[in-house]
Amino acid sequence: MSSKNKSASDMANNMIAPDYRETHDLPPLPAGLSADSLLAGPVSNDGGRKPSFSALRDSSGGPKSPTKSVVINLPEEPPSKRSRTQPDAAPIGTVVNDISSSINQSDRIKAIDVAKRSFDHQIQLTHDREIAAGADVALCKHLALLLYRAQSEEMEREHHGAAAAAAASSLANKEGSRSTTPDPVDPDTVAGLVSEISNTCEVMEAIYRCSADAVASSFSKLGIE
Repeated sequence: MSSKNKSASDMANNMIAPDYRETHDLPPLPAGLSADSLLAGPVSNDGGRKPSFSALRDSSGGPKSPTKSVVINLPEEPPSKRSRTQPDAAPIGTVVNDISSSINQSDRIKAIDVAKRSFDHQIQLTHDREIAAGADVALCKHLALLLYRAQSEEMEREHHGAAAAAAASSLANKEGSRSTTPDPVDPDTVAGLVSEISNTCEVMEAIYRCSADAVASSFSKLGIE
């Protein structure tokens, strides 16, 4: 602001405050002007008075200024909270129900395959919902079933092998020269169960990417077993 404009602004403000005039020496007004005419406002072209300085002051004593309204549209949900699961992910409830109801091998493999695609993501809030829907309970029961089947299969093969060895030994003793070996354990059945167990553990690791509160809730449901 130039010195001339600043002097004119100070002069106007000083004239609005009469008590200031009593304690300060003001510069003389230009010829033909008076304080009353300035306070009343300048004359417009049509002979009327333009708004005076005092009319432009609000109730707080400060000058009025134009304001603008700015509308800011916020997203409904923060980007970090939005789901980024696989495009072919199935609903949580459907996945949990399929895991719980699968008994034969083909159904078990299909259910766990869908669970891997649906639960393998990094969205903590969605993992919390999976825990709340009972995915942890369903997977633990599923894992227990697989472990039982694997153990039973192994025990059955061992029992069959021992029985076959005993029968062969008895037959060799009777015939003197003939001997047989027990049937080998079928590797395909055990290997298939081991693969199912591994995939189930992968799904369990995925859902436990949840929050600490959800982990605590799951532990309280499942216990230390």
